[in-house]
Amino acid sequence: MRLLFSAGIFGSVDLWAAYLDHAYPVVKPTDWEQQIAAMRANLTEPGRMKALRAMGRSAPKDAGACLADVHCPALIVAGSPHVQYPEQVADLLLPFLKQSAEA
Repeated sequence: MRLLFSAGIFGSVDLWAAYLDHAYPVVKPTDWEQQIAAMRANLTEPGRMKALRAMGRSAPKDAGACLADVHCPALIVAGSPHVQYPEQVADLLLPFLKQSAEA
């Protein structure tokens, strides 16, 4: 939590990379180094870190408040397979898969 907080306060690409490294403690994607290099390049572009910091300051309830306005099927795809949390990924996707099969 300290890394995340520090990255947000200082707007440091290095601290953000350290936080991401900490966020994937067990199995990192096979292209981890390429992802980090791309993230570093992206966050050094003008305005990118400012946008990331603003996103970090937004309340989690903001997104939740908008969910009632979604009136069509949606599929959430989150990067490479989440081998650390397979049950949570299945819980998220199963209702959508059932709905698609019934349609």
